[in-house]
Amino acid sequence: MKTKVFLILALLCAVVQGAWADWSVWSGSHSSQPTYYASYGGRSNVYVIRNASELAGVTWYWGDYFDKNLYLDGDMDMTAASWQRMGDQNYTGTFYGNNHTIRIKISEVTENYQGLFYRVGSGGRVQDLHVDADIRCLRSRLVGGIAGENDGTIENCWVSGIVLSNWQESMSSYTAKVGGICGQNDGTVAF
Repeated sequence: MKTKVFLILALLCAVVQGAWADWSVWSGSHSSQPTYYASYGGRSNVYVIRNASELAGVTWYWGDYFDKNLYLDGDMDMTAASWQRMGDQNYTGTFYGNNHTIRIKISEVTENYQGLFYRVGSGGRVQDLHVDADIRCLRSRLVGGIAGENDGTIENCWVSGIVLSNWQESMSSYTAKVGGICGQNDGTVAF
């Protein structure tokens, strides 16, 4: 009996601790940018994203970061407003998620290539990341929790939540491509 009570108490403590985890919550602005480190957390040449404002800043200043190594240093809640995917060009750096979670919400968009990233390009890598997604696109053709399309490597990543698109074009030869990790994969997805 003592073992069962201890186990239940241990599980309850784990749940409560997870519920009270420190999340950086996005306010809707994107005024700050991550800091560059030659060495950080065992990685070289990385821009460290410490809070939700810096993650939004990467999106806002995408031209400065599309080919850089990014290091996520905490859990981020980006659901204060509809997320604008990271970039409108291929991501070719390495995104170190460090087993953190990013919550995103994308709603009522019509542009293709929706997800946390626009597209992971050849040579690009996203690893060790959980995306908690609420993605509900109106007419987007390539939709995924991590990226609309992957031509690089997505490794040890998982997506929970909803990923969907109501794309319908009866006169088009294209088909909707929607997936939990990526809408279309021409690269590598590994666990």
